[in-house]
Formats: sequence, C-alpha cells, structure tokens
Amino acid sequence: MALTTKALRTLLMSKAWSSVWRAVLANDPDGFPPKPDDINEPQYAALICGLYCFKCGKDGYTSPLWCARQRLCEVCQRESKFMSSVYLTLLLAGKPADDAARRVDLTTFRTLVVSDTGFSELFRTDDVEDVYMALNQCSDASETDKFVKRRSKLVESHHKFRDDCRDAVLRRRIRLANEMEEARRQRRENIVHRLRAAGFSEELNYLETTGSKVLSSHPDVDSMRAMTDEIFDDIFPRLSTLLLGVREELLRAKRKRLFSTRLQILSKMLNEYTSDNSREIFPSLSDLAFVPSVKSILDTKDVNACVKNGGRTTNRALASVMPRTLNTAHLSLAISIFQCQECFDAIPYPQILAHSCLRELRTGYRNREDSVVALLKALSGEPWNFEPRDGVRWHQYASACAVDVVAVCGLKVETATPQDMDRAAVQWLECMDCRNTKKTRSLVCRWRNAVFHGVQHLNQGRPATWSPVTCEGDVKDAEEEEEHRTVKRGPSHYVCVRCDVKIERSMRREHLRLLHNIEHPNQLADDFVLAFNAPMAQQPYTVLIHLTKPPLKSLGCIDLTDDNDSDQNTTTGGRIDPDSG
Repeated sequence: MALTTKALRTLLMSKAWSSVWRAVLANDPDGFPPKPDDINEPQYAALICGLYCFKCGKDGYTSPLWCARQRLCEVCQRESKFMSSVYLTLLLAGKPADDAARRVDLTTFRTLVVSDTGFSELFRTDDVEDVYMALNQCSDASETDKFVKRRSKLVESHHKFRDDCRDAVLRRRIRLANEMEEARRQRRENIVHRLRAAGFSEELNYLETTGSKVLSSHPDVDSMRAMTDEIFDDIFPRLSTLLLGVREELLRAKRKRLFSTRLQILSKMLNEYTSDNSREIFPSLSDLAFVPSVKSILDTKDVNACVKNGGRTTNRALASVMPRTLNTAHLSLAISIFQCQECFDAIPYPQILAHSCLRELRTGYRNREDSVVALLKALSGEPWNFEPRDGVRWHQYASACAVDVVAVCGLKVETATPQDMDRAAVQWLECMDCRNTKKTRSLVCRWRNAVFHGVQHLNQGRPATWSPVTCEGDVKDAEEEEEHRTVKRGPSHYVCVRCDVKIERSMRREHLRLLHNIEHPNQLADDFVLAFNAPMAQQPYTVLIHLTKPPLKSLGCIDLTDDNDSDQNTTTGGRIDPDSG
C-alpha cells in the first residue's frame, strides 16, 4: 500500500502509524523472526516482502542479504563490495591458513544468495578487512580471545537471524504455492459445476475417465482469478467450443464401441458354429456383417423401432391394471399414478416404466437351467414386470388425491397432463387441515407433493382439504422458502426440452441463461420436464409460510377406483361417472 501513491506513502511512513506496522508484522503467518533493533518496521517489511533494490531502487530480481539488512540487485551487490567465495579466496591468498579461516568465521555478513549460476555464498570485503585489522590491534592472546568471543557472539546472532529468515521464506513459498493451487482448484470446480449446468456433464465425465487435461490446462480454467458470473459469461463461448469438439470425439467413441460390441457377439456366434464343422468353408465375419438382415441388426436405426414396439407392449400392460373407464390414452394424464407392490411407492407414468423394483433379477431361478433363465442371469435383470411378476397396481389413494389437486388448480381432470399442471396459474396449494391458527403458519406445496401429502391424510382416515394460494405475497414467500430449502448440487432430476440434458433443480435458470441465452424465462415448466428416473416427490417437498387469509371452504375429492375395488377405497366427496372416462 505504501507504494501506491505518494500521499498514502507519506501517511503510512509517519511515526503515528508505527503501531500498525508492528501489528502487521506480529500477524505474519510464516514465522519470520522479530525485527532487529538496527532497522525500523517499514524497512523490515521491505526486506521480507519487497522486490526493489534498496540502493538503486530497481524493481526486479533482488536478493535479501539478511545479515546486512539489505535487499540488493547483482550490480549493487558488487558496488557494495559483496564478493563471492571465489573472490574471497583471491583476497586471502598468501595469508596463513588459520588466520584466513578465522577471518571467514568471524565475518558477520556471510550469506547465501541465488544467482543465475545457482547458489553462491557472499562476503563483504570491508567486513573481512575490519576483522583482520581488529585482530592485528590485539596486543596479546587474552585480548584476542576476548575479541573473538565478542565477535563470535555477534556473528552467531546475525547468522541465527539469517537462518530463521531463510526458513520463513521457504514456509512462505510453500504457503503461497498451496494458496495458488487452491485458488486454481476452486476456479476449476466452479467452472466444471457451471458447465455441467450448461449441459456438458457427459463430456466432462468423458474427460475425467480418459484423464485428458484439455480442459484443466486451458488458460481460461488454469487461473487463480476468482470466478464470477461476468467472467464465466466471457469465457463460456471458448469453453463451449472446446467441449463441443469433445462431444464429437465422444460420439465417435460411442459409435465405435457399439459396433465393436455387436461384432464381438456376432463373431462369438460364428466361432461356435464353425468349430463343429472344421472341414467346410464358411463366410467370414465381414461377409456376414454386410448380409442385409445382419446389417439391420448392427444398424442402430432398427433398435429405435424395437424400443417403440416394447413401449406399446408395456403401455397395454399398464392399461390392464387401470380402472375400466380408462385406457392407454389416459396414461399421460396427471391422475395416472401407479403403485409398486414391492416398495409400495406411488409412481406416475412414465416413471413407472423405469422403476428398478420391476426390473431386478429375482431369486427364484436358482433351480432352473433352461435358456430363459440363462439369458436372465446373463442380463443380471429381468424385463419390465416380467411374468409371473405382478408388481404394479393402480394407486387408488394417490389417483383420488390427484383428482382433487387437479380440480383445485382449476384444470379438467379428463385432460390435464403433468405438463399442464406445471404450467397452471395455481402453482401452490395450502393444506387447510395443517393450518396452525395459533402460530399463523400453514403448510404449502406444489401439486406433486400435494398428492403425496394427501395420501398421508387418507392413510390416517381423513381426506386433505386444499386451497389455492393466489395472494402474490404468499406466493413470493413460498418461492423464497422453497429456494432456501432446495438442496444445492442435488440429483439431476430435470431434463431440458431444448437440448435433452439432465439438470439439477437449483441450476435450471442458469442453464437457460448460459446455454440458450434466456435471461428471464416465463415459466420453467415450459423448458424442463422430470427425468424418467426422477421420484414424484421433489425437493423441497413442503414449506411453511405465514398466511393471513381466512380458511376457505373444503373442496371434495373425486373417487377414481374401479367398481371391483370400491370396498378398499376411501372417498372424500363426489364420485366421477365411470362412463365419462
């Protein structure tokens, strides 16, 4: 700070600021020794941390001469008669060996410095001559011994100060190196987190798997500068171009791996067949790969047709457990909620098709050795709801609660889809049964969590009563509380409809801003849908806010149960006409 302006330097160099200098030096984290008595605090600070030469003022490479209490450049070192051990040898040429060694041992300003050729030990010629003259002035041996003891004590204190300063410099270099590496690490992690939010998770995972340094060594990433939104907006175009190139490389690797895997299967089948007919000539693997029927299997386009055909089969299986008034056309409705018979979770469509319980390999195949069991064991899983598994039921309670929630949101039960519910004018619902009138607090949640909350009420033998939250102040309070309670860096349960990239809930707005240049989206429901493996209950579940409006009149639920299961259902209001669908 003292080198910033003349006015600030004049202020800081005044005696009134000496206590500040002492406090700063006392808080030194590297353990430099206390200030010597022959220099003041600013001089000691410049000796420790300065870069300029004390003599010529040149800013550049300088060496601290701890014993001399100076920081000098190489030119000023020679001008100040600091010589290396080579010159000292020439100076002491012809002197008795004991005398030369004594003069060196009693030299106060002996110090190590770093030069272009490595480390060198410097001596001050004046200091050597002073020791020589003092020794010659001693009249007898006792006086010489007194001078040597006095001089040795001074040399010892100077050299201890020198060694302590060297150790402190080493500690400071290690600390600064660690701080710089930590700053680089934090910047890399921040950039990677933002790039994942922008939809480059797969590319980043590919770089981590292959050990590539193409991103971490990029100048925009390998920097100590703290990351901000403005800086990231500036470097994002360059990093996105880099990762798009990685994406192309990843797609080529996937394509190559896909063909390699399928050709390995074909090769194994061919080898098993030809091993029993060694006398005949058979087509090679290349010949078989280009047979139209085989090539169609190797081609990924036909896999899409198989996937669509399998999807129609599972849809028909789901329709068979729905009420008689509903069919496959109603699977996309918000009221279509099923129950797993193994974990008893409420799961909507189409997430039910990816539920892990319905695909796990059961333990009942141990005593079977037929081809079906061999295939299942090789797959380490089963087809969805594979017979005789009967693991899916229509969730009567959740569907009935969904009917009530859809009606409160002002939409039609017969046509409302989950996407319609996400875009509805009413986004928050208040449970009137959970209103705390004494604390003037109430429980509010979004529609998916409202369905789960309603099921909890039905399990306790009483239906939930819902009221739409329409007051702007209440909606704002609910959104702020939701933002506060949302888990940061949670699972990626949302999929961007623009680029099909999975995004965590807290990063949806930043994803739109960075990758699609949308600063202020009208509704996030227009840009994101739940991933296939996302649970219906989403963070932050339910929130408590202060509501001042009076309770509204209870709204009834509508029964969606099949006539055959009416004895198991709890109704809370009117009944929908079974013939109306």
